[in-house]
Amino acid sequence: MALFGRRRQESSSKAVPREQSRFESEAAAAGWQAADETAVPTSARDQIQECVRVLYGETARPTATTDLQPHRTNYHDVFRTSIDGRAMTIANGSMMVQAPVLEHSKRVSICVAELPSVLAIAYIEPHRVPALSRVLPEAPTGNPTFDERFKVAAVEGFGPAVVTPEMQHIVMAHIDWIFRTDGGLLICVREGAWESVTEMREFVDEVLAFIAAIPESVLPSHVDHSTDDLVARIDKLESVEDAIAFLQQLTPAEREKLAKSDTPLAAFADVTTPEEAFARFESLDQSQKLQLVTMFDRVTGND
Repeated sequence: MALFGRRRQESSSKAVPREQSRFESEAAAAGWQAADETAVPTSARDQIQECVRVLYGETARPTATTDLQPHRTNYHDVFRTSIDGRAMTIANGSMMVQAPVLEHSKRVSICVAELPSVLAIAYIEPHRVPALSRVLPEAPTGNPTFDERFKVAAVEGFGPAVVTPEMQHIVMAHIDWIFRTDGGLLICVREGAWESVTEMREFVDEVLAFIAAIPESVLPSHVDHSTDDLVARIDKLESVEDAIAFLQQLTPAEREKLAKSDTPLAAFADVTTPEEAFARFESLDQSQKLQLVTMFDRVTGND
């Protein structure tokens, strides 16, 4: 999914130097490229960490009473590839979690898949683990067998969180994993590390099967990369002047792509002069104006 105008903040901690994985040769033969932890999208890391915590019985976020010293998730055996135009990252992870007396290192399998758009499902987690959120509304599927084992939470404002019988069947194959979304990403975290490339690919296949089971009426079946060049160019814009210059240089075909995009600049697709740009800005509602202001504040505010 193209994330226009969203400049992701860099992780506050430095990436750990990549250690060679014992799976590299076999993974390369299967079309996977070895990577370091920076291949795991920055915005997904907090989500993953919360999943690890609740899978092993802790609250999603550290508290003064449950954590003397919160720990980060460490990533191992990180690989990435593209499957049918969909960016994929898979990794093993480990994190120290609290026990009644001592801390223990727990291991997980992690898969992050690119989605064509935002999914109304915030997360699907086993009922046996602590809730990832106590704020998001629960969305029962109407299937008592599924709803007894798993909780579905909906993203507010994005319509119903549809979980079809086929999706439910895939989820119920295991009781030790969580599906979670982050914008245009689907994150799956499962207890225990995969121990072979065969297990790695089986895990990826299950995640892809879940995505394939989502109805096209809910989510397009393919990721659209036709605007990737515009994404890269918009990501370099650092001021209003840059944005106006960008708009003035667009070709008719690029204007069509911009108009269909999810960027705050989509409303300016037909703008060709600074005067038109300022007039268009004044015509926007308050939320649209805020999105544009935030777009540039993220550049100047984080330097």
